[in-house]
Amino acid sequence: MFPDYQYLMRRSVSNSLKKQVLQRDNYLCQYCWASLTLETAHMDHAFPRSKGGWTILDNLRSSCPSCNLSKGDKTETEYRTELARKANIASYFSDILSSSFRK
Repeated sequence: MFPDYQYLMRRSVSNSLKKQVLQRDNYLCQYCWASLTLETAHMDHAFPRSKGGWTILDNLRSSCPSCNLSKGDKTETEYRTELARKANIASYFSDILSSSFRK
């Protein structure tokens, strides 16, 4: 049967659900791959609660505090696009700097 609406919309994630997410995600931040523990991990809503996302296993990702707080209310796709853009910019400048030192 369909889960209780209040359960889906609650703010906190139960410890049992948090453990399920961490086990599924191999105790790694799903954005930067940092190692996590039950105590250090944040539970990120891939589709944010502010946009109607539910607190269910399929919508939760294990995240380090830094990634979760910087993601804010972006969707997982929006945040991954932002991370990729930043990585490309960093790579571009790294290439420029390394080539200028080779001369």
